[in-house]
Amino acid sequence: MRSFLSLCALIFTLMAGMSSAFAAATVRAVLFYSPRCSHCHIVIGKHLPPLQ
Repeated sequence: MRSFLSLCALIFTLMAGMSSAFAAATVRAVLFYSPRCSHCHIVIGKHLPPLQ
């Protein structure tokens, strides 16, 4: 029983550390587009702003 509680405490500690690491993560992307492409303007105007 004692080893089970120790294992649970270890798992909880590892999960808490992992969640803070994911919260600080930064995602970067590269967008290739054409100024004359209507599809590109739709993506840039409608889909990208909510991601900021």
